Amino acid sequence: YVGYKTDTLSINVPTQKKLFVTLRPDAVRLGEVVINASENPAYRIIREAIKRKEENRKGLNNFEYDAYSKRIMKSGGEIAFVEEVFLKGYNKVNDWEKEFVLSFHKTENQKNTDNATDVQITDNYYIDFSRDTLSLMMNTIYLPLADNAFDYYDYKLLEITESETGDVYKIEVIPLSKIQPLLKGEITIEDGSYALTSVNLETNEGVRFLFVKNLHIKFVQRLGNYNGYWLPNYVENEGGFEMSFQGLLSLDIIEFKVINNITEYKI
Repeated sequence: YVGYKTDTLSINVPTQKKLFVTLRPDAVRLGEVVINASENPAYRIIREAIKRKEENRKGLNNFEYDAYSKRIMKSGGEIAFVEEVFLKGYNKVNDWEKEFVLSFHKTENQKNTDNATDVQITDNYYIDFSRDTLSLMMNTIYLPLADNAFDYYDYKLLEITESETGDVYKIEVIPLSKIQPLLKGEITIEDGSYALTSVNLETNEGVRFLFVKNLHIKFVQRLGNYNGYWLPNYVENEGGFEMSFQGLLSLDIIEFKVINNITEYKI
């Protein structure tokens, strides 16, 4: 047996007595074994998330929601205005989106304006990060779960945590190019349906716009499960930029932050 000394004995077995035989232990030394995973575990998770993203949205034709939005605009480091908006949103998936402002409140320096201020940086109030691309200030950005995402990103599994629905994978998103408009940061994916449960991403150096420098935009989403669909219930967009007209004229740095709490989903 492995782990015992080898020996050979010649013996006479007594006819009237029992014979007890024991083995003496022997330490077994094995060479060092290094086990390497054949593939980065994050790759499998991302592939599965890409594979299932259409299935995870199957049957979701349209939805409506209520939203509270707080919008803060700064110029030159000073607060320009603060606005609170309550709205009703309607979304026909992959077709159109409409928001109706039900009420709004502004700081005194904006009291004379009759409408809510539009500080959105994208065409959509609701950004679906499971889609292929995002249109941002005339930049087409390939998202981390695009069908061809491995052409633009590398991934690293940071940690695995437990939730009410099962394990949740936190994955670092690493852009492969500084020239291509891409995102960087972290996403989380749950292991049941491999759907996105949170987003913490920001633009890389490749996102540019004419006469704008030092552009940076950050996206945060926390998603909840509604009738089997993961939809955002907390959204935070913030960023800043500086206008410069070929060095002849520069304006103060503009910064903004928009926080949205989304509730009362109806699928």
